[in-house]
Amino acid sequence: MFYGFIILLNIPDDMKVKVDHEHDLPVSSHLLRPGLAKEKLHYHETLEVALCVQGQGTYYFSEKIFSAKVGDIFVVNNHEPHIARSERGSPCEMIILNFDPSLLLHEDDNLLKPFAYLPGKFTNCIAAESPSAEKLGLLVKSVHHELTEKQAGYKSAVRSYVILICSFLVRYYQEQRASDPWFKSSLDFRTKRHLILFMEEHYREPLELADVAQFLGVSNSAASRIFLSAVGQSFREYLNALRVQHAKRRLIENDSDITEVCFDSGFQSLPSFYRIFHQATELAPQSFRKASPLGILFEK
Repeated sequence: MFYGFIILLNIPDDMKVKVDHEHDLPVSSHLLRPGLAKEKLHYHETLEVALCVQGQGTYYFSEKIFSAKVGDIFVVNNHEPHIARSERGSPCEMIILNFDPSLLLHEDDNLLKPFAYLPGKFTNCIAAESPSAEKLGLLVKSVHHELTEKQAGYKSAVRSYVILICSFLVRYYQEQRASDPWFKSSLDFRTKRHLILFMEEHYREPLELADVAQFLGVSNSAASRIFLSAVGQSFREYLNALRVQHAKRRLIENDSDITEVCFDSGFQSLPSFYRIFHQATELAPQSFRKASPLGILFEK
């Protein structure tokens, strides 16, 4: 599974929903009939392309609102909270296509660029009047049909249709680039994914920016720019955040000695652990443990 941007943004965990696939192909589709009331925004680890096939409604994002009518296409990446609702008197119905970027792992990296957007700078809706929307709508319907009927060769057909969908999205947003820049980062999804997984795997070790630069095959300064672009934090800030998060889990899950928690979390000395932990939580490690609802279980 792709974990990319989800862990990079400060989005509450209770907004995350799990998308299950019925088969080993990481693609799913379903008919959605939104209610009249606006429900809670959510996000998921999969990428989403939605097609309005009936009625009218509204598509809400954390920073934007779009009206929805028959033929409109909506593009959503794996970290932008969103929700749809129907209009009274004309309830809408939508085909929701979800797929994991791993489906395109061995394809052209450019196919994922439409989803590597900055929410505030991106127009999620492709209006039905656009020639691209008509083509995309037919492809979304084709994916839904194949996944519903499951006839011989349907998995290959679905993969091909998803590749075509992403190809048309790339072309559409490239055409919009002159008036509304749609891709601010020169990094592709694969580089970012490998970078984040590398950090998750090694943050408990004596990790330095030079190690990341060597892993990426770039200079230290380039690695630093990659972090700022992808994460919005410096390498050191992101590394410390991972280590503090691990330490917090250790402090509330068991009664391990503070020194053990310090070094197990990747910190190289107790003074730096206390300083960084206090900066992040405004509490000393012992005080954090006691303040936790589970802290009383570990008091001696």
